[in-house]
Formats: sequence, structure tokens, C-alpha cells
Amino acid sequence: MTNDVFLKLFYNFAADLHSQVFFCYYWDVLTTFTAKFEKMERTGEVIGRTMQPFDFMDTEDNTGGFFFSKASNKVIDMNRLSVTGTISPKGIRSTVYGASASEIVNWGLVLFSLVQKYSSVGTVIGSLFLLAELSENGAPFDIKTSLGLDAYTPVRVRNVNGLPMITTLRAVGNMMFGANLRSLKPMAFSESLFYSSIMPLVGHYNQKSNGGNGYNSFYPYYGEHEYSGSYIKHGYFGHF
Repeated sequence: MTNDVFLKLFYNFAADLHSQVFFCYYWDVLTTFTAKFEKMERTGEVIGRTMQPFDFMDTEDNTGGFFFSKASNKVIDMNRLSVTGTISPKGIRSTVYGASASEIVNWGLVLFSLVQKYSSVGTVIGSLFLLAELSENGAPFDIKTSLGLDAYTPVRVRNVNGLPMITTLRAVGNMMFGANLRSLKPMAFSESLFYSSIMPLVGHYNQKSNGGNGYNSFYPYYGEHEYSGSYIKHGYFGHF
């Protein structure tokens, strides 16, 4: 019977996020399963990393916290790190095939440009309202939901020192939003000024939608959860 290589993320022995960055950030577990998942052997070999320590953690969206659950304890198939799926924003049906994180973000940029064109949006304000509409919970650009996949589906980002770096579909959706937001920056605004002008509205939506207690009220998240906020910022600026 052929053995396949999988990755097991052992989050469940972490006391808190910051004291266990090593376990969350680096994959220190190489596991081999039979086709029936009968055996697991921990070797301690580092075979990759996540973009952020909390990528596969659950979030408390009303308090801004993180927590571990059974859903956090992931087994990742190292041969399945791409995404295929279809969305239809404003009736424009589009499919992405076997895509990495950057390919998904670029797909989202092109698709948003098409939607703006066919929606006859002629102002930055109109485009911002359109982006907000397309990105709200359950809408087409909320790809953690609209693609019909698990929000924590692993997605390859790039290789680092010969090892794969991955994140989640949820994080990629936030990066896509940040990149689309950046595409709307007027020439009269600096990157930082436009970001600081719009993000409070994004954070307000998050707080209102999730019954937030006012967490992360200042730069750079302006009321967004650190998970989504950090990836929106990355999609916008290209860095955390």
C-alpha cells in the first residue's frame, strides 16, 4: 500500500499564542499515513511554515481573541495546497483552477475590474460601495464561503529556503480584499492616507457584524480582528 506524506498541526498543547509561536509557526511534524490513516509517526523534521502563527487557529470575533478547537487540529495533505472553485459576482461567472495564494489574489483583482466595468461604476466612492457589497459575509468575494470550501483550506504561498509556506483560504480572501482596496486609491492620496481613511469603515463593519467590544480600534486594524486585519494590510501594502 502506497504511503502519502501529510502534515499534522499540533496546536492543542499550546498554552497561548505568543508562548507557542514555534509550534504554530513552523511545521515540526512530518507524518506518514497509510491510505487508511492507520499510522502516524512524529519525526520533528521541519517541512514548512505558515505565514502567520495563528493561520489555522479559530477566532473570537466579538473579543478579538484566538482559541484552539478540534477544528484547529488540522491534518494537511501536502499534495493538496491549491484551490479550484467558481464564483459569480454580479452575474459574471468565473472559475479559478489549481490556484496558489497569489494566483487567487490576482484572479480577484481582474474579476473586480470586470465587475466595475460592467456595473458602470464611475467614481471611487461607487467602487468602494461595490467592493463592500461583494465582500460582505456570504457575498461572492467572501471566498472562504462562496467557493464552497472549508475556510481553513490550506493554500500554497511560495517556497522559503526550499520549503513550502502556506496559509488558509480565509487569509487569502482577506489579502484579496486588501489588494482590491489598494487598486481604488486615488492619485491624490498616499497609500497610507487612503488606507487610514477607509479601514475604520471596514473595522466598523466587523465590530457591528460580530458584536465586537471595541478591540483593535487603532492603526493598523481599526476594529478588525488581528487575523483578518493583518491579511487585509498584507494584501494592501504587500507586508504585515
